[in-house]
Amino acid sequence: MYALGGFFGLFDYNKAGAGVSKNAPKKRRLFLFFEIYFRRFWKLILLNILYFVFCIPIITIGPATSGFVFVLRNFSQERHADVVSDFFSAFRKNFKQSFLMGIIDFIFVVLMSVSIYFYFMRSADNSFLYFPLIICISMTIIFIMMHFYIHLMIVTLDLKLKPILKNAFFLSFLGIKTNAITFLLLIVLNFPLILLPFTMEIAAIPLLLMFVAIFPLSLSGFIICFNSYQYIQKFVIDPYYKEIGEENPEYAHLAKDEDAVFKDRGGDEKPIKSKPRVKGKRIK
Repeated sequence: MYALGGFFGLFDYNKAGAGVSKNAPKKRRLFLFFEIYFRRFWKLILLNILYFVFCIPIITIGPATSGFVFVLRNFSQERHADVVSDFFSAFRKNFKQSFLMGIIDFIFVVLMSVSIYFYFMRSADNSFLYFPLIICISMTIIFIMMHFYIHLMIVTLDLKLKPILKNAFFLSFLGIKTNAITFLLLIVLNFPLILLPFTMEIAAIPLLLMFVAIFPLSLSGFIICFNSYQYIQKFVIDPYYKEIGEENPEYAHLAKDEDAVFKDRGGDEKPIKSKPRVKGKRIK
């Protein structure tokens, strides 16, 4: 594209551009979200399909989620990730922890579903049962918010599952404002998809499954990783490196001016004077 542009005179390479200043103001997170998302859109479609396929065998949902989240974490933090190879790498590397987490999820979902249904049906006859019903619903919401962080920490930190669950519990409260926004966004995006199978013709359900296989899972996961990883950095990763007296390697790319090999001169360029063309060779 650049070669064609230069050939047809669309770009003038003798004129200095604006450059990118290191001290330029950071973009608002909302704009940054959409910029990264649409830049990675087709890769996210591929990731969505890959994750959907590997979730079909229920026993692989946990490891598949780790592969899924690893790629999404890198995308949301503007790091390189190869969708297929990094997905399978994280799938294998975190298999044990994520598989165990999948079992915990299954047990929790079954227990909470049965409990909420039981208390809801019986609360009409006994108002006292509203109290355990509210507790079960609250526990479910907290558990969902914990999942904004669990698999992110599994693929990021070298920790056992118990401290990961403990950290996720505290982070669900420390980032409560962002967590609430994420939770509401997920409801708005996914609740209609949950209701559709009960309101549409049976023949149309395969079309709905095709849509789910292509699009909404990666969007939901990207929202979670983009909103949640900042709190893992702030409350888990940064304090650890501060305690051992080292700099977080995630910030290594933010080199200081005095340590930089090349000085950042973004926006300071001078126009390049074009020299007249001469035929034949030129001797310096």
